[in-house]
Amino acid sequence: MRRRWLKIGIVVSAIVVVAAGVRFLVIPFLISHPDSVRIVVSVVTEHRSQQPSTIFYQTFSQQATDVYSELVAGGPNTGMMYGCPASFNDRPYYHYELTFSRWGITTATATSDAVGCMFFAVQYPLGATEGYSWYRGEGHPTFWVRLYELTNAPQPQ
Repeated sequence: MRRRWLKIGIVVSAIVVVAAGVRFLVIPFLISHPDSVRIVVSVVTEHRSQQPSTIFYQTFSQQATDVYSELVAGGPNTGMMYGCPASFNDRPYYHYELTFSRWGITTATATSDAVGCMFFAVQYPLGATEGYSWYRGEGHPTFWVRLYELTNAPQPQ
């Protein structure tokens, strides 16, 4: 009887170790190494009731990991407000949506309105959301410059 419980304990422990490995090693690797990124850029006009006009819609494979790495380069921001945009003068602005995936499964979706707020809200699987700044400081290119260099996506107006 004791030997049976020992075997059950070993099996349960192995399942827990495998599950923890998947959660803390495999999933972060899959998220940080996407095999594609779909970039959609829309123009939001002063007339909010109108549908935004899509001006850029493209999917990239080779650049996906580089784009994701640039996006999260500064680490997640803490205490950021997610109530953007803070549009000024009701001018048109660009709305960006970057959808990263691995093996056809969405691993992260980043959105930014590129006005007023200097960050992307990134939603991960299971609903976790982080904010990442697109501003790198003086002397460093912004995320927008790097995105343009990697994909030719339009830079904010």
